[in-house]
Amino acid sequence: MTQNTIKLLSILYSKVYTRKYKFKTSFEYDNISHIRPKIFQASKELVSPKFIYKYFNNDEHNLDSLEKKYFYLSHPKDFNDPFDCLNNLPYSKNNLNINNLGVCCFSKVKNSSPMWGNYTNNYKGFCLKVDLKKLKNNISKNNFFLKVIYENSIKNLIEFKKAIEVEDELNKYNDFNFKQKNHILKVVEFFYRTTIKSKSWNYEKEYRFISPSITNNDRNLKFNINCIEEIYIGYKMKSEKPEFYRKLTDILKGKYKHVKIFIVKPDTVDLKLNFLPIKQ
Repeated sequence: MTQNTIKLLSILYSKVYTRKYKFKTSFEYDNISHIRPKIFQASKELVSPKFIYKYFNNDEHNLDSLEKKYFYLSHPKDFNDPFDCLNNLPYSKNNLNINNLGVCCFSKVKNSSPMWGNYTNNYKGFCLKVDLKKLKNNISKNNFFLKVIYENSIKNLIEFKKAIEVEDELNKYNDFNFKQKNHILKVVEFFYRTTIKSKSWNYEKEYRFISPSITNNDRNLKFNINCIEEIYIGYKMKSEKPEFYRKLTDILKGKYKHVKIFIVKPDTVDLKLNFLPIKQ
């Protein structure tokens, strides 16, 4: 490969951007299947938070997730947002291999009342505080972690006009065959399409793990229990879902003895949530 080609693969700017953010996708020059996506704002790479939060409702399969130590990589068709990952588009217009796509959603915040209302069945579920670095150390590099970007419109996303600029850039170099160029274009478009949501969802402050190649329908993102630091239990669980509460606390006593436990309930004076520590 030429030095110019190596430089291109090392710092290939996708030239795909939103109103506030620019996407950059780096490829290793000796193996373009090794990918590192990044998002920039005002020329600075966005730094991931130290902790992320996973909300759960009081369905039994969420106890299974805690018991067997995995997060579930959902299929986009099951999302509550019909536009997420451009799931509203006909497959003929969508280059994503949507059948093999898995997404696991987290939040940057633990004290959002709408999140507790929407994703814990109105305070009858729970939320986990996760150490991101420890979680990443235990999962496959084929799972990518990115911030969700919220936009007023996705018209430019659907048309994906900026992909033409990437293609024009690639065509300047002779070291890529058609298959390699097509791979790079699909990767650039993939990350763009799987990290954009409508601005109406920005209260979620979402980050997500994205798996582009689910095999054998294995959608479990395994984790080590040392990445779980705290658990927050909705204040309605014990009284309205006592059997679920009993099972949850049994799991915590058996496998998560290091984890701090809090009950989450609304303040009686101010518009805020209180996190009250309890002993195991």
